[in-house]
Amino acid sequence: NIKQIKVTGLVTSIVNLFVSLIVFILFNFSSNNFQFVQEYHKVSSFDFYLGVDGISIYFVILTTILMPIALLSN
Repeated sequence: NIKQIKVTGLVTSIVNLFVSLIVFILFNFSSNNFQFVQEYHKVSSFDFYLGVDGISIYFVILTTILMPIALLSN
């Protein structure tokens, strides 16, 4: 059902928005380092790191604000 898919996408994007707002509130702007770093070592010769710095936290907030708006405009 297309309506159920749209509602599921909207609810998921709103949950992501709340999580990103919590990350933004917990972010320490006086630190110079990456924060909320996740390390993945699935393959022995390949490591994958995710983290948020001072500029990318704003892009995370921007993306999670725009997603519900884009889904509602459809």
